[in-house]
Amino acid sequence: MKIRGIRGILVVLLWEAVGAPWVLADPDATGSSAYEPALAAVLERDCRAWVEFLASEELEGRESGQRGHDLACRYVSSLLQILGVDGLAGSYFQDFSVVRRELVADDTVLTLRTQGGDTERVFLEGEIGLRSAGSVHWKGPWVCSGYGETIGGRGSDELFGPDQTVLVVAPRGKQDAVVRAAVAAGVRRLAIVSDDHVKAKVGADFPPAELEYQVDRQRARDATAFEGVDTVYLTSNLADRILEHFGTTVAAMRSSGESAAGFVLDGLELELRVELRDTKIATRNVVGVLEGRDPRLKDQFVLVGAHLDHIGAEHGAIFHGADDNASGSSVVLGVAKALASLARRPRRSVAFLFFGAEEQGLLGSRYFVDHSPIPLGDVVLMINLDMVGRHEEGPDDRPEDNVDSLHVIGSQRLSRELDPWIQRLNRRVGFEFEYDLEDVAWSRSDHWNFGKRRIPVVFFFSGFHPDYHESTDTANKVDYGKVVRVCQLVLALAYEVADRPRRLTINRF
Repeated sequence: MKIRGIRGILVVLLWEAVGAPWVLADPDATGSSAYEPALAAVLERDCRAWVEFLASEELEGRESGQRGHDLACRYVSSLLQILGVDGLAGSYFQDFSVVRRELVADDTVLTLRTQGGDTERVFLEGEIGLRSAGSVHWKGPWVCSGYGETIGGRGSDELFGPDQTVLVVAPRGKQDAVVRAAVAAGVRRLAIVSDDHVKAKVGADFPPAELEYQVDRQRARDATAFEGVDTVYLTSNLADRILEHFGTTVAAMRSSGESAAGFVLDGLELELRVELRDTKIATRNVVGVLEGRDPRLKDQFVLVGAHLDHIGAEHGAIFHGADDNASGSSVVLGVAKALASLARRPRRSVAFLFFGAEEQGLLGSRYFVDHSPIPLGDVVLMINLDMVGRHEEGPDDRPEDNVDSLHVIGSQRLSRELDPWIQRLNRRVGFEFEYDLEDVAWSRSDHWNFGKRRIPVVFFFSGFHPDYHESTDTANKVDYGKVVRVCQLVLALAYEVADRPRRLTINRF
């Protein structure tokens, strides 16, 4: 960009000094007239049709590596081909493998033996979750910890020991304090009561060559386990089977709060055996490319991506994943259709990515980054869509108050130019941007693997709701007008960033 005269120099110096908190006129920005016809190509009926198919019972919840996800990949690649979007290097598919770690149900059991000689065997399928490097077989002394050990009274060093298994029963939000106290005392076996962790499914999927790395990364994200510490999560129902021998329950201990004192599980011998089986599973990402029109810039890319997989089916219930993430996938398809309809494509190329194995730990996007068919230095921006079709709903959020809300995550981290640009484009679609989930959601979707490589990213997300990861996340609950508005915003951003001669500047610190 040329700087003319003293005024131009002062503007640039002011930009650098204050961090560009407002939008300056960009002399080489693209006018909206260049992509105006494409905005009209974004149709609500298209988005509805795509979501309804991807979230249908026939696709069985689209679990990565399973039949439903394979069908979804075929469906999306066929749509890209019809739209005139090419594959990359002769194929729409980027194949990779993960390792599914599953319980061996008949060999996963908790045995309880009383001093009177009574023995009870409880088979644990659906009752536990595991975060460890392998199978576990725990015998020996068990202790139960409430919350009192961390705030006074009986010291944790009196209760905890390195040869014990600690059953952690603490109120929500207080578990980490108990865990840290136990680990500091040398405990290496934790049985944490957490229905949420069990519900998230037992085990995880990992790239075969990097199994241990992925286990450690999951532990770091959990914030409840440490190096050399094995962690099992139990349902409150299972924990109550243990605690009933001591005249208490999970609910009673949690309601006692700071007065809940720990105790040794004397008189009850516990033996926990968890056997795991690893199975290599083939899965894939889907990649499509619209080549840019400028011979000098077409080897640079703007990426528009979403994960195509969901969590499958369990015990006869299909987890449809309409919002998570058929909605985001439909936005990627909508942007592909709109850009492909233009006679004047942007200068740079635009790639459309549909990731697999996101639900197993962002593995598809990680594989893409680690084995990218596009040099990462040539990626100008990554736009990620995940759950963009509903209105945030929670204890303090009514969905009717969030019809226009959209969370914008990562836009202020790596390039000062990006967020003001998005704000300007939003004047057309009229979202009320929220930035409150930046720390919560930064590492929870596929943009994270690109952001780690210092590639500018933005993640659009309409918020959590009670149907998240439930079988009730169905297509009839999606606001397709909202999906269309997200699509128009992403279309404008992708075109303008891809068409501007100068690429986004990267923050120096």
